[in-house]
This record gives sequence, structure tokens and C-alpha cells, in this order.
Amino acid sequence: IARGNVMPAIEDKQMFVLDYASLVGLTKERSVFEAKMMSAFQESIKAGNVIVVIKDLPGLIEASKQIGSDILNILEWYFNSPDVHIIATANNQSFHSVIENNGTLMRHLEKILLKGAGVNSVLNYLMNEALSIEAEANVMFLYQAISESAESAERFFFGSNTEDKASDLLIEAATGAKSTGVKIIGKEEIMRLVEEKTGIPRDT
Repeated sequence: IARGNVMPAIEDKQMFVLDYASLVGLTKERSVFEAKMMSAFQESIKAGNVIVVIKDLPGLIEASKQIGSDILNILEWYFNSPDVHIIATANNQSFHSVIENNGTLMRHLEKILLKGAGVNSVLNYLMNEALSIEAEANVMFLYQAISESAESAERFFFGSNTEDKASDLLIEAATGAKSTGVKIIGKEEIMRLVEEKTGIPRDT
């Protein structure tokens, strides 16, 4: 938008980031939370030149559940509205666990993968991904495992989104470790997984 390299329909739009965490923290009551959410969307529609950005959509869904609100019922109305543009973000793991299996969300949202810029970019992304995967699977990744996932995704999985594939490697490694009672995942576990998936010895 800043460069003017967009479709005419959104060239004059401004971004409004929806701070749902503050809303939940301040209200802690379902009716008040829902009223403020709807008010934010209505103000965006009234302004007419706003794109609403929901950072971490799965986080919003989970936070609303904690106060007894089914935010999807509200969001679906605005997803259907031609009067408001919405961008929602999610990391790889939460997309697969929360959004991908939700028919309502997938019906309204178009998936866009953001490509990284090489191994260093993927590694920075994975460091954050690893934290949420560790918490969910009750395992711990050594730095060498995270680094190996980034390098292997870049080297062996051509034609795939590198960040997406590297994150998938961590998720699969964590799932396998959890099923076998392994608590710490190192470089060797990732190398074995890559070899199983590609048939190529990872030490070459």
C-alpha cells in the first residue's frame, strides 16, 4: 500500500490492528468484550478506508473462549460483509491446529504463505515456532535441532515454502518424541526424520 503497488480497491486503505488482548484484559466479561469487538468493526466500516488486521487469529479465538464468547459467530458476519476488509495472521502450527480444520474460517479466508529470505530468516521464525510446539508437546528442542530443521528445509524440500516445511519438521519430530517418551530433541532426531522423508542420508 505504501508503495502504491496494490489493486485500486485498497490503494487508499489504512491498517487498523485489532488489539484483542487488551480488550479481553480490560473487560473480562463476554457481553462487554463482544460489544467492543463489534464496535471496532463498525467504526472501521464507518471510516470506509480501513483494513482490519487480526494478529494471531487462533489467539483471539482461544482468548474469547476463556471468557465464554464464541467470537466466530461475530467474525463470520464481518467476513461476509463487503464493507470491511480483514487480514488475519497465524503461525504455521496454530494454522494447522485451529484454522485449517475449521470449515467456517477456511470458507472465508484465503491462505497466503509468506516466504522467508534464506536459512537465517527461517531460523529466526523457527525459534518462535519451537516455543509453542514445545509447550504443546511437552518436549524441548536443542538449538542444533532447530538449526538442522531450517537447513534441511532449505536444502531438501524444493518447491515448498521453506518456513512451512521447516516448521512441519519440528512438529513431526515433537509428535514422534512425545509418542516414544523422548523429552529432548536434538540434531540427530531431525536428521533421521529428514532421511526417512527423502531417502537421502542427511550427513551428505
